Amino acid sequence: MTALGGLSAVMLVGALVLLPWVLARLPANWFEQAPPPFRERLKAQPLRAGLRLLLGSALVALGVALLVLPGQGLLTPLAGLLVLTCR
Repeated sequence: MTALGGLSAVMLVGALVLLPWVLARLPANWFEQAPPPFRERLKAQPLRAGLRLLLGSALVALGVALLVLPGQGLLTPLAGLLVLTCR
């Protein structure tokens, strides 16, 4: 149980360190641009789009399970949705 608490603390610190770095790398107009439709992304990079779909779906499913299991059940499905909507 102590190892899980330590892992959770490491993940929290990692998120707090990486979040400003990721936000600093985003272009200034990131949220103003509409992402291309999924079909266009699928035609351009089918393997990348397929892996993103699998990873996002797995994170959402894991997050829903973590709502009743111990873990970060609110953050994991949000991360999955972020992966699914990522360009």
